[in-house]
Amino acid sequence: MTRTHRRREEWLSLIADYEQSGQTQTAFCGERGLNPKYFSLKRGQLTQEVTSPSDSSAGFVRVTTASHAGMKLRIGAVCLEMPADFSLDTLSRLMLTLA
Repeated sequence: MTRTHRRREEWLSLIADYEQSGQTQTAFCGERGLNPKYFSLKRGQLTQEVTSPSDSSAGFVRVTTASHAGMKLRIGAVCLEMPADFSLDTLSRLMLTLA
């Protein structure tokens, strides 16, 4: 069953899964019943949205690795430390929740 209407969060999760998969876009989309051209279009739109936010107060935050022990996400005075095996999908969902 092919789903044509996905929420923004679902697309961001799919894009994160693709980027972690190591697969070609064609193979990734084929396994999930996605149209590779539409996936590419959505990926481009969402990437542009993230890199060119309409709200000038929004933007990127610096994520640095703290060592093999994990990474730190610092947003202003708030610092979130995560273990090295912290799921990028979970991090993506957390960032969407905070946005």
